[in-house]
Amino acid sequence: MSDSLALLAAADPVREAELPGAAAPQARALKERILRADVVVAQPSRRRPTVVAVAVAAAVAAAVMVPRSLEREPVAAAAVLERAAVATASATPAPAGRYAYTEATTITPATDTDEPPFTALVPAVQETWIAADGSGRIRTVRGKPYFPSERDRSRWLAHGSPPLGLPPGSITVEPLPVSPDAAALAERDPATLDARELDELLNTPAFLPTDPDRLERLLQEYAKTKDPPAESMMFNQLEDLLTNPYVSAALRSAAYRVLARMNGIDLRGPMRDPMGRPGTAIDFPAGSTGDMRYRLIIDPATGAVLAEETLLGQPNDEVAGAQGTVLAQVVYVRSGWVDSVGSRPAARR
Repeated sequence: MSDSLALLAAADPVREAELPGAAAPQARALKERILRADVVVAQPSRRRPTVVAVAVAAAVAAAVMVPRSLEREPVAAAAVLERAAVATASATPAPAGRYAYTEATTITPATDTDEPPFTALVPAVQETWIAADGSGRIRTVRGKPYFPSERDRSRWLAHGSPPLGLPPGSITVEPLPVSPDAAALAERDPATLDARELDELLNTPAFLPTDPDRLERLLQEYAKTKDPPAESMMFNQLEDLLTNPYVSAALRSAAYRVLARMNGIDLRGPMRDPMGRPGTAIDFPAGSTGDMRYRLIIDPATGAVLAEETLLGQPNDEVAGAQGTVLAQVVYVRSGWVDSVGSRPAARR
């Protein structure tokens, strides 16, 4: 057991009940099953206002000119993501017959929407062992819940201090359903697929197109079948592809290139993740009201996602706190390939 697992286990005073609230978002293939399995929370919408390049029309000429200061960030972000796309294109394929092991520290928001609503934040350490068919095991060690603001804590007390927490211990994960039609669906025009067919195809990464243009079009059609804003759903799907250990190097590379094209990409620059590892931070608009933002911290040299965060932009009725408060977080501590559930990769020397 790692030091972080031991520390959280020792500090865990949480009872096993959960807050009532909206169900977690639709099963998003592998990652949602791993990181949000059996957790009933109301996840805040995850986008912030789009970065808009201001066009200045010349009165004499018909040309449109974009100020250089507003050009820089999207162009720089695209360059960082292109570098990551090139790096990940040479990644080693997933070995057959083995389990993808991941250790991650997480923060999950738990929102009670009864009046007055409040949000608590629940830290945990999760270890996962996942086979190529999606089966495996998830082990969760809970930490002590805390509140993003004194207002949220006061409202929790006003509700009678209900228990907060995540399901502890280990759970078995069943294989993902395999669509017998995925190969045929992948050959069709995405505009002709209905919501069910699009879900089936997106849940079968082996058949997703590795051409960025085709992947982008497929994700656009998929996003139309979900709650707006469409860009949020596209970003979530791209993030899933970037963190799924069984996605091919070519598909992960295409996902980075589609991400680089999206309006609103905001380069935050060099940043260390919560473990202190150096990376580059990319922000994206969060939610339909734009009062939050979503952040990826990546290693452009390898294409690896080091951490992902949801950050508070403006307080609202369900959650208060200072601007930039971390409301959700996944930090990928370590990963590797093992031969059996319960075993761990050898420690690096």
